[in-house]
Amino acid sequence: MDADLDGHSFPIAYKPIRVKPGEVIFEVQEDGSETATVLSSEDERDLERWSRGETSSDDRERAKVWADHVSTLDLEGTRRGLDFGIPTAASSLADVLRRVDLLLENPVTQEPILDWCFSHFGLTDPLVSGVRARWKFFYQEPRMISAFAPYAYFVIRVTQFLLFGLEAGLMSSKSTNWIDMQYFYYLPFGQVFCSSDRFHEELFPYLALPGQVFVNGSDLKKDLRFMADAFDDGDRDEPERFVPAGPLTERLWNRFVPSFGTP
Repeated sequence: MDADLDGHSFPIAYKPIRVKPGEVIFEVQEDGSETATVLSSEDERDLERWSRGETSSDDRERAKVWADHVSTLDLEGTRRGLDFGIPTAASSLADVLRRVDLLLENPVTQEPILDWCFSHFGLTDPLVSGVRARWKFFYQEPRMISAFAPYAYFVIRVTQFLLFGLEAGLMSSKSTNWIDMQYFYYLPFGQVFCSSDRFHEELFPYLALPGQVFVNGSDLKKDLRFMADAFDDGDRDEPERFVPAGPLTERLWNRFVPSFGTP
């Protein structure tokens, strides 16, 4: 979000952001030929390590800092401090979302929302000063956050949905809801959202982007078990043996990547 606010925007294209590539070292050999060695970046090494289920002391320290932060969250206090002059009373989640959009689409509230964003997400100088300067000279009139920083706008909308829901008494203020809500920040980077959490299943229809689908975690596990069993039952002497896709996987594949043929 920091980069988006600072002008390094990226399209919301339902795809993960590629990790930073490693350095390439070119060397000239004795015979005059050149070789290139691609070193793994820190991001790539982290992903490879996590795929093996390994964590470092830095990983554990970051997790502890995050857990300590979550334990001190005061959603009730944040809820009470929510005041943009927009009525927050609502009788349903659909009504909550309408009120959030009423707030975010009002040209008068754009600068107060930016100020709230800086405060709520703990953003500081020099980033904040740079964002204010960019906002001052932004080409669009009226200036709207949705065009100024599309991903930051998405994160703000998700967060305001939670806070307005708290104000309306339609969501709980327990800190785990704050953690669960943040998974929705990743919606722009995929087409399928999978979770076994009822909180996610209930709120997904209100926050999903066009064309996205929700998959219950237990259904995906059942599908993966089907494929794992088919693999185990196959000919172990055939390294490239065919494994049929589970019915859920096949439906999702045909919907989102039909050009790649049969999964």
